[in-house]
Amino acid sequence: MLAQLRTTLFFACSFRLLAASTCDAHKIEHLDSALTAEIQAKFSSRFSKLPPPEFEARLASILQRGKANPVHAEVVGFGYNLGGGFGSRTNIFMNELALAMYFNRSFVACDRGFMKSVFAAYYAIRFPMDEGHNDQCGARPPDVQRGFAPNLMKVDFDYITSLKRFLHESTMTLKPEILAQVDARLAKAGFNHEKVRYLGVHIRHADKGHEMKNGKLLPTQAYADAIKPLLLEYDLKKIFVASDDPGAGDDMKENLRGMGVTVYQEYAKTSTDREYANNESMMPLVVDIEALKRSTVFVGTHTSNMGSMIFFKRPATAVSVSLDGDWDEDCQPNFNTVCCC
Repeated sequence: MLAQLRTTLFFACSFRLLAASTCDAHKIEHLDSALTAEIQAKFSSRFSKLPPPEFEARLASILQRGKANPVHAEVVGFGYNLGGGFGSRTNIFMNELALAMYFNRSFVACDRGFMKSVFAAYYAIRFPMDEGHNDQCGARPPDVQRGFAPNLMKVDFDYITSLKRFLHESTMTLKPEILAQVDARLAKAGFNHEKVRYLGVHIRHADKGHEMKNGKLLPTQAYADAIKPLLLEYDLKKIFVASDDPGAGDDMKENLRGMGVTVYQEYAKTSTDREYANNESMMPLVVDIEALKRSTVFVGTHTSNMGSMIFFKRPATAVSVSLDGDWDEDCQPNFNTVCCC
């Protein structure tokens, strides 16, 4: 009887015989049930080969179907409309897109201003957008994605990592003119990644302690202590520091005195106030992201949204070190708020 009801709802929604709100509620309920079943089956539907050659075809399909009928798209990417930092928004959005990819559901990005005014100014837009016509865009949809990535991570970390790396590479491509500006700024600072090998470190301070259950943050000295052997092992003489702490670069210099290394930090207020309204505040963040992504060795924390975002942007062969647990650990238990999984 339940299967027959779902079939009836499917056809009624397909031919627009029911209100959009009824159909959207049905889609969410059906997706939630599918996710529950897949968790119980230990994600047995996943592709067996990594990275699957089917990824590109499936991404093109879910985006095309979302573009053809955005009002009735089955999964709506809402992450960039939320408060919080750029890393947090990106991680949530990528989880939503990964959810659509895994279950082969049509996808549309919900835009309440941020996508077109901020994201599209720096990144080439590949996904279709909806501005509130889809009921899931008009009001924040149920957070089904929160049950997806952490559970798949426990079963097959390589799979979720491969999927997210593919999505980052496929949907977060800098516009050519922005890429040229980033390259010029990094080259001027001495970090031309094609000529210079360096260590990139993300130091998360500021208000992060208030989000964590133990209220503790790693001091800069802890990062420096972890970096010292890495500098020697990989013969690196330059360090790019990205941090919401304006004094992190100077602290790092002090802690590494005598090692003959150059430390560089370009602090941007946006890393603290999370305002992305203009190029003066946004461009330094974009430069930080690219510098950390390109670094020979990356050091960060898996409980930081920025840190985990950078991890998924880097190639599988790149050296990425987390100082507060492995990248495959579920970070959520450490937090009072939505974290980085």
